[in-house]
Amino acid sequence: MSWLPSALSWYFYLLGIGCLFYPLTKRIFRLLPFDHAYAFSKIIGILAITYIAFFSSTYHLAVFSRPNLLFFLAGGGILNFFLVRKSLSRQKLTAYSSLFQLIIIEEVLFLAAFLAWTYVRGQEPAIHGLEKFMDYGFINSILRSRYFPPIDMWLSSTTAAGLPINYYYFGHLTGALLIKLTAVLPAAGYNLLL
Repeated sequence: MSWLPSALSWYFYLLGIGCLFYPLTKRIFRLLPFDHAYAFSKIIGILAITYIAFFSSTYHLAVFSRPNLLFFLAGGGILNFFLVRKSLSRQKLTAYSSLFQLIIIEEVLFLAAFLAWTYVRGQEPAIHGLEKFMDYGFINSILRSRYFPPIDMWLSSTTAAGLPINYYYFGHLTGALLIKLTAVLPAAGYNLLL
């Protein structure tokens, strides 16, 4: 059960990202019925924060660090607050009660599935097969980087003057961002990503 605190920390960060970016998601998917694609709010939030971190670190505007990621998350929350404020002035809160019930049901189902699969993955956390060694190495290289592109772990002996990764790494950056944001150990974070 030592995996439970890391998994719950991970879940609450995902929940926060989903709640913060729901107004933007609702605006994008406003034509969809029911919950206006609440399930996509976590994905849109993670992608938005990752892209901002990628852009700012590539152009040396900000270091890839946890305080900066929290700042980007807060900035996204402020932007979404203004979207919510505008929509709340037009409609009453009582109209949202069935929407909130649906979102709570979705979150309970997500948490149950997440904890179940985390338990399953926790029974065999080794990284055997496929490209898992490369993925884990790229994520660790990104976690050690201050700016992008990160240093290639195979072609560089030092991180100070090494060769950059010559591979598409935005998906790895998304995973590294979640690991850095939640402050879990990279090995635990990698298994939570899987």
